[in-house]
Amino acid sequence: MRKAMKQMESIHFKKVEVFIEVRDARVPKTSENPELISILPPSMKRLVVYNKIDLVPLRKASELIKQQHA
Repeated sequence: MRKAMKQMESIHFKKVEVFIEVRDARVPKTSENPELISILPPSMKRLVVYNKIDLVPLRKASELIKQQHA
């Protein structure tokens, strides 16, 4: 896995303008990949998309959305 991350860092990120990160809304923090995020260039724009949001109670989904806009 480490080798694949290094390859992405050196080759692909030079061509990317926006990084789209897909997380599981049921476990938003644990579905984040900190190792991947750490190799993104600081200036790269990121868009976090929550998958399976329909499986999360409405109150929790609202809190999740508010946290992202804070």
